[in-house]
Amino acid sequence: MADHIYFKPLRLHDDGQFLAHHHRRAVNDWTSTPAISNYYRKVASWLPEFPLDILTEKWGGGRMHETGHNENDRSADRKRTAWRSFRGAGATLTGVFSVVAVVMSTFSLYQTVIKQANLHVFVPDTISYTRDGDGSFEVLVVPVTIANSGARDGLVSSLKLKVRNTGTSLERTFYATYIADQGYFSTAPETDGNTIRARPRPKFAFAPLMIAGRSGYSGTVIFYPRSYSEDRVIPKEGEFRFELSAEMKVVEKLDVVDRAFGNTIDPVSFDAHLPKVSRYFEGQMLTGKFVRLFVKE
Repeated sequence: MADHIYFKPLRLHDDGQFLAHHHRRAVNDWTSTPAISNYYRKVASWLPEFPLDILTEKWGGGRMHETGHNENDRSADRKRTAWRSFRGAGATLTGVFSVVAVVMSTFSLYQTVIKQANLHVFVPDTISYTRDGDGSFEVLVVPVTIANSGARDGLVSSLKLKVRNTGTSLERTFYATYIADQGYFSTAPETDGNTIRARPRPKFAFAPLMIAGRSGYSGTVIFYPRSYSEDRVIPKEGEFRFELSAEMKVVEKLDVVDRAFGNTIDPVSFDAHLPKVSRYFEGQMLTGKFVRLFVKE
């Protein structure tokens, strides 16, 4: 079969108009089916030689290919394919966003409700040393801040302070015994007639500290040794090694979660230096004065 079907041009009516309606009808009939209809072949035989594919481009919407589909059909197929691909990509993105939302919600639930208490202990760069009463027990006074970065409450049941004299290698453990109250550091003596006596230092007993989730505690903790000793771990100026540790108790137990994500309080280790303050150091301690130890960075 030839590449083109040729037919004669349209004849004129008496009013000088082309028989365009016959022509469009024939083309529409032809383009509505994959094969060329016999009716259109018959119409084409009435017309002078004219390329059929040019006519179909103008009134039929596109060239007919060997497969029986015109270019408009192929364009529509491409659009449908692109739309299906777009819908598939949209469904994939929706699934991805849903998974991300679930993960973020789970993480938020863990951070705000489930996460176990996570306590951190901080000390400043200056702590104090004194003697209790008439110069008997050694006393260390340490301002402490405990922060809870967990969601659940945590309980600090005890605080321990280990001290090592790097010069004598003597070690001693001190325990949190009191919390300093206002006026604890006042050393002005009280007078009662002709009697001068040391002012009592206001303090109250140390109790386990409840640290709520996402909060903290700050206070001045007073540490005492458990027994009296004539050997002083801090007898005078020198260098000292400290280790502050805390024991935590879980208030609300979630056994599975606690076993998987259990936390302990990391001890805080630091070095401190006591400079020479006076050649009458022991005399100052007998009168209940304080000396400062400076924490090294």
